[in-house]
Amino acid sequence: MNILLVEPYYPRKYPPLGLMKMSSFYKQNGDNVEYRQCISTIGLNLDFKPDRICITSLFTWHLDKVCETYHNFKKKYPKADIKIGGVGASAMPEHIKQKTGIEPYVGILPEIDKMPPDYDMSDETRKLKESMVFTTRGCPHKCQYCVVRMIEPEYYEINGWEDAIEPSKPQITIFDNNLLSASKSHIDHVFDVLEKSNKRFDINSGFDVFLFKKEHAEKIANMKIKPIRFAFDKMNQEKALLRCVEYCKDAGINTERIRVYVLFNYTDTVEEACYRANKVIELGCKPFVMNYKPLDWLGNETYIYEPEWTKEKIIDFTYYYNMPVIWNTISYDEFIRERRENIFEKVRHQLNNKLPKEQKILEM
Repeated sequence: MNILLVEPYYPRKYPPLGLMKMSSFYKQNGDNVEYRQCISTIGLNLDFKPDRICITSLFTWHLDKVCETYHNFKKKYPKADIKIGGVGASAMPEHIKQKTGIEPYVGILPEIDKMPPDYDMSDETRKLKESMVFTTRGCPHKCQYCVVRMIEPEYYEINGWEDAIEPSKPQITIFDNNLLSASKSHIDHVFDVLEKSNKRFDINSGFDVFLFKKEHAEKIANMKIKPIRFAFDKMNQEKALLRCVEYCKDAGINTERIRVYVLFNYTDTVEEACYRANKVIELGCKPFVMNYKPLDWLGNETYIYEPEWTKEKIIDFTYYYNMPVIWNTISYDEFIRERRENIFEKVRHQLNNKLPKEQKILEM
């Protein structure tokens, strides 16, 4: 078969891991595979006429682009079998069906997920510095603000996950949603593989503060992990976070290596969100604040949790706490006052308009 893998053009940090695995799967079956990142078919040059077109999705606020992509390709290749899947489609399958008339695939395709990524899928994936890996799927917490419970409802360990590590790439990024929920033998094996690889690695979703133990801190203390990630999304995580930071300090880990996700604008007040972000700074760690968006948000208006948050407060909070150069210099209250005098724009100019890479992605 001739297989065309399509990623609608929208801002994102990582290439589409799902399509990379699909590329490996179809190539292993002897199919012809090509990947394109586009919305329109104008100027599209392929070596074949596709029999099947697989369109992925990521954020729900880009689903209209996904649907537009579907209609453009359906018009050009009316006989092709077109499928839609991915995170956004799994979160809002009815929206996809309403806009396209087809049922999207929801969740993980087991036969695809067990495949190693195809790092030769595109120029971008060939130049990628890191291997992209899942060693487990799912998370037992089922937090209402998290899409994982919809995409990966069951928690399980993945056999042969090491096959996804590309020896030529100097780094490894593990995307497990909750690695520490796995069995001790699985966790020990993951750490052993990472240690023996001698590669820099990132546990991208972070360590569960309720499951992180002293032995974990001691294990990673001398490993090439950067940064060490936790989350302080809810007030009931405070004691656990403090304990995790102490474990790290006792193991000789500099707190500057620790990055803490801080969810805000989700059933919290501005005062509470500031407390959590300030607590992270007080601990000597760096906060990375993330503005909550509902799992069915299409991006057609700014989501605000009433009555505390406003669009202006969301912008103020995001830029202040995600820029150490600011919170290391002035207090949040001072920032709010001086921002009215254009201080933020002055700081941006001094930094040559440079923001943290993650923040650029979240803003788009």
